[in-house]
Amino acid sequence: MATATKKNNLLRRYITNQILWFVVVLAFVLIGLCTAWDVGFESHSTAALFAFWGLFMLRTFSFHLGLAFYPLLGIALLRRDRRLILATALLVGLHVSWWLPAYVPRDLPPIQGQAVRVMSVNLLANNGEHETVFAEIGAADPDILLIQEYAVPWDRVFYEHFSTRYPHIVRHPRFGAFGMAIYSKLPFVGEPNSFVKIGTQGFPQIRAVVRIDDRPVALYNLHYLPPSHQDYVAEDRHMFADMMERLAEDPLPKFLGGDFNFTDMSVYHQRLLKAGFTDPHEVAGLGRASTWRNRGFTRHLPGFRLDHFYLSPELTAADARVGIGNSSDHKPILATIGIAGNDE
Repeated sequence: MATATKKNNLLRRYITNQILWFVVVLAFVLIGLCTAWDVGFESHSTAALFAFWGLFMLRTFSFHLGLAFYPLLGIALLRRDRRLILATALLVGLHVSWWLPAYVPRDLPPIQGQAVRVMSVNLLANNGEHETVFAEIGAADPDILLIQEYAVPWDRVFYEHFSTRYPHIVRHPRFGAFGMAIYSKLPFVGEPNSFVKIGTQGFPQIRAVVRIDDRPVALYNLHYLPPSHQDYVAEDRHMFADMMERLAEDPLPKFLGGDFNFTDMSVYHQRLLKAGFTDPHEVAGLGRASTWRNRGFTRHLPGFRLDHFYLSPELTAADARVGIGNSSDHKPILATIGIAGNDE
């Protein structure tokens, strides 16, 4: 009886060990795929689309999935398995390297002259708590306000409340979640484009030009599609590729803001950084700064930073933070930007 019990214990230990190693090896394989495999935007085949979608979602949830590495390390320590301890400790180290830099701000060149306060707000199209949104915007008092999900029911009340404070306005209200607007204290240079055409399905984006320290700067208010199904993933790829071409052809300093529906771990984010853009939060903010999801029970769980600002090399940021956004499913984001000076 004792021998049988011992054999059963050894068998359970062996099976458990195999399962643990399977999980560890799978984690390394997935990390390697996410790091090394760039599916790109050139191919629009079904296989390429699903490969991109899979890697996109793995990158999106990488922080959350990586939280499992810590109990794995604890189990390895309890089992006193040196090889397993080493492997899981390496996984934990990789996970720490993903989030720790967010708590170590870097220096940017100082702002030269005029500093401009910018704010991006996703209203939530069906949100009826107008006063809550108005109060937060009023307290922040930005110079430039980028708005997503500027739905038709929002348009009248928003315009009536803010048109005096923000006399320079370009708006494209729509039914549903893809209306857009920019409200600005700074005058526009020329006529804003309220329907920048990117992608194949005609979701509006906005471009306007303002002067910052007497230099024209192009503002882009952008709202990409959520990666909830295949058609949206395909359209996002078209939209991003078209936007990158447009940005490359735009001769002005560029400020991008909005609800991008991707995180800082995504290939989209990495492509923007490689193109010379800077994320103000990564250099002037602090922490993970999740902006979604901000409603229901899930608001208490680690979230995702889906709302971003990006600056071309001529611009810099003095600070960046996330707002409260009590009535929307997104938190607003804020930053102080200006022309980059020389750091002497």
